[in-house]
Amino acid sequence: MFGYAASKAGLDIIKDRPEVYEGRFRGNYLEEAKERLEKDLGSLAAAESTFPEVGTEIFTAGSGESLFGLLYRISEEMGSGLEADLFAVPIRQCAIELCECADINPYLADSEGIEIAVTDDERALESAGGVTIGSLRADRQRFVRIGERVSFLTPEKQTE
Repeated sequence: MFGYAASKAGLDIIKDRPEVYEGRFRGNYLEEAKERLEKDLGSLAAAESTFPEVGTEIFTAGSGESLFGLLYRISEEMGSGLEADLFAVPIRQCAIELCECADINPYLADSEGIEIAVTDDERALESAGGVTIGSLRADRQRFVRIGERVSFLTPEKQTE
């Protein structure tokens, strides 16, 4: 995976919904969060140029698409199940806090621009700055792990 989940949502909350976080943060926290999230969105890796070899598929979250939505779409388009470890997903603490202020699950929040490379070359992924967050499965089961807890990914649970 390239990029940070929920960065777009966190930035949108800062810009468009000040009522949800008013009085909750001190000092220049919001200014720093905004700068960090803007930088994240502006510097997403171009995974297509990193993985030119045959057999690598690149999926990019579209406008309004959440991490869970992207994972579900990948599973559908690849015709397989998947397993993802949410502890491995890159996500900024400020994005989590802003989403919580707006009562949005950050994994169901807008993650526009993040890229997930489906590849067998884990070393190339990591050398390009990506992280491994899961794997495809031969069956059609789709689930995410958070430590010992397992949740199934369903079509109706992709965005908030």
